[in-house]
Amino acid sequence: MKPLLVRVAVAVVATASLVLGGTSSASASTHTGPNWSWSGPASWDASYGTYGITVLGDQGATLDLGFSSTLCASGATWEKSVDRYFKGLRQSLKRSGWDLTAGRITHPRGYSPTYRRQVLEGTFSKRGLRRGQIVLDYDFTTNVDGLNYCYQRSLAKYAKARSWNSMKRTLNQVQNSLAYSGPGAPGGQDPADF
Repeated sequence: MKPLLVRVAVAVVATASLVLGGTSSASASTHTGPNWSWSGPASWDASYGTYGITVLGDQGATLDLGFSSTLCASGATWEKSVDRYFKGLRQSLKRSGWDLTAGRITHPRGYSPTYRRQVLEGTFSKRGLRRGQIVLDYDFTTNVDGLNYCYQRSLAKYAKARSWNSMKRTLNQVQNSLAYSGPGAPGGQDPADF
């Protein structure tokens, strides 16, 4: 009887460590592709682009990061441009099936005075219920011939709703391991550095 209790106890501890611990360093694997490298479960895969990466894993786990230059949203002041930019993105995400709660628009410490960020959390109902977080960044970069250009970056992390709590830690570990070696990021704004 004692060996059965020991096996049950070991099984409970092992299961808890998998659920609570995310990807252990023993099961993490380094993945590389054009312009990007990251660490995560060996069975996970990614699609690599010059200005973005999408990592796909178990239980619908997805990390999607992209950045680019864009025309700044119109506005009589910088803050009005910021408000219009984030409002437009939230509306677009809602039309695509996301039901989101928006956090405050903030100025992250260590970035330029015009840098802004908004964190959204919620669910996506197309192709099965997904739950996750989207981080949107926006910053003024330059004016060329009367046109204002901005830098935008977005990071979405989500998984099947029933698996979100267990996948969130692994997705955060993947995010923290991202390294970018390609062109195009404004000075001091590493697209992998959130």
